[in-house]
Amino acid sequence: MPGTNLTNEQTFFLAYAQTQCYQRQELSQFIRTKSGIYDERTALNTALIHMPEFAQAFQCKLKENQCFD
Repeated sequence: MPGTNLTNEQTFFLAYAQTQCYQRQELSQFIRTKSGIYDERTALNTALIHMPEFAQAFQCKLKENQCFD
């Protein structure tokens, strides 16, 4: 992507992650989690750690659960 140090693949995953970002009140998120609806960060990281394409794009080590917080 022009103007950044990101590859096309990294830009794709960044754009996807940004579509999953929401601001929530702590109580609201607590209630959602108790109901089995996990916060976006957990859901996003869980999905991405199972994608070899993500690991390849960000050069994650095999034993890491995620590349970044």
